[in-house]
Amino acid sequence: MPKTSRLLSGLLLTALLTGTLHAQSQTWELQDEQFQPLQHPTTQPAPVTSPLLEQAETMIARGQYKAAKNLLINWLNEDRRAVEQTLRQRNLTKGEIDQYFLEETDWGSPLRDRAIYLVGEAYFRYGDRIRSFYYFDELMDERPTSSLFYAALERQYDIADEFLRDYRTRFLGIPMFTNEDTGIDILFRIQLRSPGSPLAEKALLRTADYYFASRQYDLAEDAYNAYVHSYPRSPLAAKANLRQAFANYAQFRGLRFDATPLLDARAQLMDLIAQYPQLAEKENLSAFIERIDRELAQKLLVTGHWYQRTSQPAAAAYYYRAIIQTYPQTEEAQKAQQALARMPANLQKAPPPLPS
Repeated sequence: MPKTSRLLSGLLLTALLTGTLHAQSQTWELQDEQFQPLQHPTTQPAPVTSPLLEQAETMIARGQYKAAKNLLINWLNEDRRAVEQTLRQRNLTKGEIDQYFLEETDWGSPLRDRAIYLVGEAYFRYGDRIRSFYYFDELMDERPTSSLFYAALERQYDIADEFLRDYRTRFLGIPMFTNEDTGIDILFRIQLRSPGSPLAEKALLRTADYYFASRQYDLAEDAYNAYVHSYPRSPLAAKANLRQAFANYAQFRGLRFDATPLLDARAQLMDLIAQYPQLAEKENLSAFIERIDRELAQKLLVTGHWYQRTSQPAAAAYYYRAIIQTYPQTEEAQKAQQALARMPANLQKAPPPLPS
């Protein structure tokens, strides 16, 4: 990743972590078999409409993103200045005023959350995903009970998804820098913002799928494992289990390396066959297990040959017998039988290894 891209990702992650200090958790409740943000009553009645915000929304719909953004930011700045004026009248110092804005929520106009959301939307449609993210994050920090909280979170998911699809940040008007790391950070942030929500589940699965697609199989295995344990009743749990098994299999580096990934993948596939027979038949998992068994037999045969070359015939005979006993139908079992037949008679008569 270019240094500039890493710097942008680092700056964004720092801002994310700093913003967490001032964010309040969102509560969720089950409504009509779906989790929805629990709305808490506010002390300020929300106006039904605002001509300025309606005008800005119309401008965004017409593609006048810059003009709409400027109009909204001016309105937000005026709203903040009005609150500052009130605080100064209470003889608060500048430091105390700054602290007030950091700690308090729901200050200013009841329509402030809508204005912030529309600024983020204007930047999003214009194509400035970074600034768009910051405004949606500001909305959730300033208005944790806003009815737009979940909509802002969904927009952040859209931003993260585009980053993982090779969306490039512009420099001098030219799309140049990828943002995959930033996308992963945003997805993690979404899970912190709305634990247990459908969007948190979607963000975790999107993270795992990205790691799998980009061949980061160790991270993919961890992410799928987290998904299965966090959402065991999800209809997508079977798919996650299958991907986890494939991610384990993909980590096997060859016959001269540790076979643990193969063993883990085989155990997971056997569980899938038992739990989801239709999926197992569709994906032809039995044939895949036969493939794994063949590789495990090859691994044992290579190990046996190595012991024979290093003048350790007893150990070699042990592995040859293990192949014959465990994988009798394979070509490797025939080769092991032939190699064992050429060994001294006392080794040929040795008892087979105990089953594991």
